[in-house]
Amino acid sequence: MFPSDLPKSITLQAQRIDASWPEDWSNSFDYVHQRLVLPGCENCSAATAVKNICALVKPGGWIELLEQDHNSPNPGAFDKAEEMIREIFTVNGFGFDYPLHMKDWLEAAGMEDIRQEVFDVPVGALNPNPELAWKSTWQISSAIAGFLPMARALPLSMPRDELDNLPKYTENEMNRVGGVQRIYVVYGRKPMED
Repeated sequence: MFPSDLPKSITLQAQRIDASWPEDWSNSFDYVHQRLVLPGCENCSAATAVKNICALVKPGGWIELLEQDHNSPNPGAFDKAEEMIREIFTVNGFGFDYPLHMKDWLEAAGMEDIRQEVFDVPVGALNPNPELAWKSTWQISSAIAGFLPMARALPLSMPRDELDNLPKYTENEMNRVGGVQRIYVVYGRKPMED
């Protein structure tokens, strides 16, 4: 799964966001970055997962969380896909407004100097860079295809034929009109010990 020719200073490990971290990692990282995984929490709440990864940051170090808002005001080409994702996250009990809570979760975990930034990223036909337009179209339609097994297993309101066609529909709409992904980035610093 991982390359074997890594420098000795780099260690890679498969790790669930909602599982216990190795104890010797506690208070050991200058910078911890997490992105697009909080909805994968099954064994604990997202707030608890954030608290647990904050424990990995050494005093004076930083943590950064990045998640997509699935209820952005202008999704454009992937409006139906976002509708499906919102419904999946609602039916499975996670909810879809979690990016709006990340700042509060960092505060509750004891972080300071917390900042939140929101980025509206043009994707597909709205991105002026042809390579990025193509890559974003591929990434989004591939991600939608990845959601389909879960979507098919849940009692969603979208008709099955529409659901099955959603990756292709999204790809076509991304090429035709594009869209906007709203990304929340929240970061904070662990206080120095007294």
